[in-house]
Amino acid sequence: MSSGTERLLASVRQGLEQVFPPVTAQLMRELVKPHPDFEDIARVIGLDPVLSAAALTLVNSPFYSLSQKVTTLERAAVVLGTKEILKIALSVSFAGKGLAGDKSEANFANWRLVVWSAIAAELLAERLCPGEADLAYLCALLKDLSLLLVARTAPDMLPYGGDAEVLTCLRPGQMDAEARAWGLTHPQLTLRALADWGVPDLGGGCIAHHHDTEAVDSLPPLAQAVTLATQWAELAAGCDRDPILLVQFEMLLRERLGASTADVEQMRAVCIQKYRSMLAILDLEEAAPAARLYEHSIQAMQNYHFQTMEITATSGGTPSVARIVGRHLRWNFGLTEWDLALRAPRDDGWDLLLAKDGTLEEGGHAALDEGLPWRFTKRRLLLLASGEKWGELRLKAGTLAKEAEQDMNLFLRFLSRAYEQYCLRHAVLEAKADTLDALPVGVARLDEDGRVLELNPALYAFLGQPKNPLGRDVMECMALLDVPSVDTEWRLFLGNPDRPTFSKIYCSDPGQPGAPPRCMYFSAHKESRAGRTSVLFLAEDVTEVSAVEAQALRQGAFMEQLVGSMQDMVMTVDAAGTITFASPRYSDRLTGRNLFAVAKPVGSFAGTWGPAMLDDEAPSAEIILQLRDGTFKSLELMVSRLRGTRATSPAYLVVGRDLTSVRRLEERLKRQALFDSLTELFNRFQFHAFLEREARRATRTGRPMGMVFFDLDGFKDINDTRGHQAGDEVLKDVAAIVRDTVRKGTDLPCRYGGDEFAIIATDSKPEGLRVLAQRLRDAIVARYGPELGVSLGLATLLDGENPDDLVRRADRACYRAKARGGNAIVEAGEP
Repeated sequence: MSSGTERLLASVRQGLEQVFPPVTAQLMRELVKPHPDFEDIARVIGLDPVLSAAALTLVNSPFYSLSQKVTTLERAAVVLGTKEILKIALSVSFAGKGLAGDKSEANFANWRLVVWSAIAAELLAERLCPGEADLAYLCALLKDLSLLLVARTAPDMLPYGGDAEVLTCLRPGQMDAEARAWGLTHPQLTLRALADWGVPDLGGGCIAHHHDTEAVDSLPPLAQAVTLATQWAELAAGCDRDPILLVQFEMLLRERLGASTADVEQMRAVCIQKYRSMLAILDLEEAAPAARLYEHSIQAMQNYHFQTMEITATSGGTPSVARIVGRHLRWNFGLTEWDLALRAPRDDGWDLLLAKDGTLEEGGHAALDEGLPWRFTKRRLLLLASGEKWGELRLKAGTLAKEAEQDMNLFLRFLSRAYEQYCLRHAVLEAKADTLDALPVGVARLDEDGRVLELNPALYAFLGQPKNPLGRDVMECMALLDVPSVDTEWRLFLGNPDRPTFSKIYCSDPGQPGAPPRCMYFSAHKESRAGRTSVLFLAEDVTEVSAVEAQALRQGAFMEQLVGSMQDMVMTVDAAGTITFASPRYSDRLTGRNLFAVAKPVGSFAGTWGPAMLDDEAPSAEIILQLRDGTFKSLELMVSRLRGTRATSPAYLVVGRDLTSVRRLEERLKRQALFDSLTELFNRFQFHAFLEREARRATRTGRPMGMVFFDLDGFKDINDTRGHQAGDEVLKDVAAIVRDTVRKGTDLPCRYGGDEFAIIATDSKPEGLRVLAQRLRDAIVARYGPELGVSLGLATLLDGENPDDLVRRADRACYRAKARGGNAIVEAGEP
């Protein structure tokens, strides 16, 4: 072990002794026991009167909502449970004795993350591993202990400094920096400190892996809860992260937990309530309102994200950005007058944009934003991202309602990130502009979809100096040269990752007799950097090409355009069936392959599948063709021999008519015959067909069969008050509940008509029908509450009964359920 590592461990031990009283380690040892003894806990807590008083204050905080004030730990244990009291005492001891005593904002930020992650870890563990929720809380509370102790006792040993950022936020490359400087990482250092303190192994690798977000799926449930809680805390409660990452995280969290959006929102609400109670008892200040991302719903963050992403794709400089911002300010906050300063993307200056009377004016440019001629000075809102200032918005005093301030803070977070991305993208392009400008040929850099990102003066001159070609498709720009379209072959080049280059010569019609055609040579080369693909596009005037060569080029280009524009697939094959030419869109995936090896006949084809069929009289076949990329095409082939080819080396024209749309139409018609178009349940026609079939089967086999017939209570009110579109959404939602409730492959759910539904339940006795009906009613009531009910009628097929009588009995039972007031289940035969 190196001397540096020894010094580090010594500083951590020193911190443990200085900060924590002996009772803290005893409390932790009690918490990891399966059944803590309250008398031991009360004795330990009683050793510290301040700790006892603080713990009781937290017990009586709004989070627990106790009806009567608790004055003793014994009473608190009866009300909340021994482990909950133990966690409260441990939290107060751990955070209130020294590490959280520093009243600096940096320390507050550290402890906000610790508190959030501990509370969130417990909530997540209640879903992932309920028996280990208390351990999850403890692991999250302790996971960054070593960092906080080193910062207190030996800050010079932190390899990345301890003042500029929040210690408990993971920095890029932090783990590698710690391993180089210390010989171990801070999770490993925390585990060493706990072992020295006499705390037993908490299990599950929850501390060792609390930053392993990439490998979270392979971790045990306890470690998953702590790792996800750590990430949640960093995104929601203190680190300057891109807010869209929080949106993505909470959406992924919903999928991982199998929860709804409302469930995640409720979990976050519980976390916030307990978080604020804990901050209050620990005397920790909550973050400024602008930093409280956790207060906003996923929907609100998504809305602002999608709005501001428009900025990252715009062109036209800061005025274009300001126009977009102006629309958003008007839509979201009703603001029409404002001053906006933006950092110029091409230099270190600042541009001022002024909105007044529905128009946008440029207010000037200054080397520093302080030198700008502002109109408004009292309401200042900064655009901050990645620790830098990217702009400033100023409003007239009193124009922003106080209740809208929180939404404005959230909007500015997303706006700042979007403008930062816009500026950084332009900075990269500007750095390469001089090189592009100096080249003697027309050059453009394109994105992977063929849109112009930058072009040099030579190409700009070729195009006739069009207004603002940036962001336009390069082939649209080329059309200004009056050259034939190269769209098909160009799109194949862009869409094929295995094709790195493109080159073509095209000549335009001179328009005047005797005038030489203008010929252009186009070439393109793909480049991949940092996982992103761009295209270097070159255009050169090669009008010196002879008239004969130009004519040949034009004819060849015309034929390629003609074949490329055909909906049918066109191929030529030799006598052995080798494909020598294919339509441009399929060329890369077919040329050089044998037709009879990559295609197989289907349907009624009765001939010989092989080269011999090429010379059959009027040969045709329906086939399935496999392309080189593994995809399949359904085609009807027509074959004819090419005239003028030698008898010893014949060639054949093969035209394939795409049958995919025909088959798709056939499939759609079949589905329409089976299913109701709105709910996607079986339709009424299929209901009667199924009913006849299953009734005969039940009679033949002696197996029971029943029916659940129901309609919706309150559905007409929804249609009348909220409209038929809302009613349709309710019907689709109820249909989804029905599909989730019935037995797959055994029950047949149908829409009978309007808001009436029927389920044919095969192999089902009366008690089974009752269970199915109860599940349906519970699910619909849980979804809609008092707004929508369901009246259900049940009937079992009687010996000798015909299907229509079964439907009538189930329908009458449903009617009786509705007559009882609705939202009831009635079996046929009940009074």
